[in-house]
Amino acid sequence: MALGIAADALSRLAATGWSEPVSGAGVAPAGVQRLFTAQFFANHQLARETNSKSSSAIHRVLLPLTKRVLEVSRQILYSPTFAERRGSMRIILFMVAVIVGICSSLAAEPPTPYEVIRFPSGGLTLGGELFKPKGEGPFPAVLYNHGSAEGMLSDAASIAMGPLYAAKGWVYFMPYRRGQGLSAKAGPYIGDQIAAAERSGGHNDAVKTMIDLLRGDHLSDQLAALAWLKQQKFVQPNRIAVAGQSFGGIETILGAASYPFCAAVDASGGAMSWKEEPALQEVMKENARSSKSPTFFFQAENDYTLEPSQVLYKEMLASGKTAEIKIYPPYGKTNFDGHSFTWLGSSIWFNDVFGFIQKNCAATASK
Repeated sequence: MALGIAADALSRLAATGWSEPVSGAGVAPAGVQRLFTAQFFANHQLARETNSKSSSAIHRVLLPLTKRVLEVSRQILYSPTFAERRGSMRIILFMVAVIVGICSSLAAEPPTPYEVIRFPSGGLTLGGELFKPKGEGPFPAVLYNHGSAEGMLSDAASIAMGPLYAAKGWVYFMPYRRGQGLSAKAGPYIGDQIAAAERSGGHNDAVKTMIDLLRGDHLSDQLAALAWLKQQKFVQPNRIAVAGQSFGGIETILGAASYPFCAAVDASGGAMSWKEEPALQEVMKENARSSKSPTFFFQAENDYTLEPSQVLYKEMLASGKTAEIKIYPPYGKTNFDGHSFTWLGSSIWFNDVFGFIQKNCAATASK
């Protein structure tokens, strides 16, 4: 499927723009702009609408690569040096050929290393991704709360983390909350619900909707995933930790106030929303003060704001709770890069996080 998309892009490029002369500096051929823009969003839509391992591969590799080709092609075409050369389009043609090569390798991509799980949440059936160590178990487990990526499978994140835990003898389970990934058909996407509330009632309604959903339906989905995990013979029910990033970090704080996980890890929870939403701050502080789980907070220095980790850490200590915090050096160049450190930087932070989980969950096992 991916190979066909790229081949189609190549043929349409030849038909619509690669041989067009560039008539002036800073003006890209309209056919090329239309092609790359349309192809980028076509790939986005394919990955969003198809819950399959092949579309997930397209999402992880073809989508960002196509986006990069679009950026580079515009740089080339808008350059005064290249703008007067018809041959500049051959460079873009070469880039598309690279995409074709990548897609060819995707056709032989090995099976994903996780098992797809279905579990109930109220009257809904949700999906998740499960990584297991070798052997019969029972094993300790990590319940991971994903972020708010729209519609798509987020297994790039689970694949970055799941094998690390499995190699240490831990089960890693990432359930999808309603409206996302393997649970996309179980309900509306939370981002769409928040946007609809803002259109109808303004910013305050949007914030209220977000908070109500996170501590209502979405918390219910998290706890339903926990209930499923506790019932599995290969899991030690008294050694289940919880973790999450971004929206999933918020869910982690809410979950740890609802159930005594042996440990909790909040990675950038609420960092994108913190400064603009005092109501969210209060909810998270209230739940941090009533937490039932020792919690590790971490972020990269160039995340959108470090206040969530810093404030919640202090709230927990002031309430006599166990908490630790670590701020890592900047990751990448942008705030988004820093926010993505919570999963892309797993090779950097994993030992610290696992050490915290292992220490606190070992104490739980000895009780």
